[in-house]
Amino acid sequence: MAPILRKTESFSGHGLSEKYDAETSVDWNTGHITPEARQDLEWGWPMKVDWGFSNIDNVYCHSPQRQGATADGTESSLRTVCEGHSSNPVVAFSPDIDYIFLIEVWFGDNHVRYNVDGCRDGFPHFELYIGGNAVIQEGDESNPYGLIGYCGTELHAEGQFTASGNNIIR
Repeated sequence: MAPILRKTESFSGHGLSEKYDAETSVDWNTGHITPEARQDLEWGWPMKVDWGFSNIDNVYCHSPQRQGATADGTESSLRTVCEGHSSNPVVAFSPDIDYIFLIEVWFGDNHVRYNVDGCRDGFPHFELYIGGNAVIQEGDESNPYGLIGYCGTELHAEGQFTASGNNIIR
């Protein structure tokens, strides 16, 4: 891989952390937050008791590198490395949530193929979107000790989707 020259300055869809009241927001049969609590748009008791955005100074994707056309000329490709190290703003002294991964994207004639390889902390839930399409939606290990150390859970995803309308790579 050629050297990466700079960080991309803009990043979207980052780090809203929500803290819920356990008595009013958890389904004790499943251990999950209830749909009512997730849809509650009023901050404060009885459901969402705190919220905040994480500091994204250490969350970025490097400038994409154009890889050029495939041998048969039907696709073009890009690759980039994304990484993040940021803590939960509603938990005092929380350790960073870490991830780093390589994204490779091939596109042509209204289709997009992708490959993602890397690692992340085992906690919390992790999602990755390409062109508005969910390509990784992994649950957490339900153990905050998964934050200790660096990048202990492997990430891998590959697939494709049809590119149409607003489903574009930005």
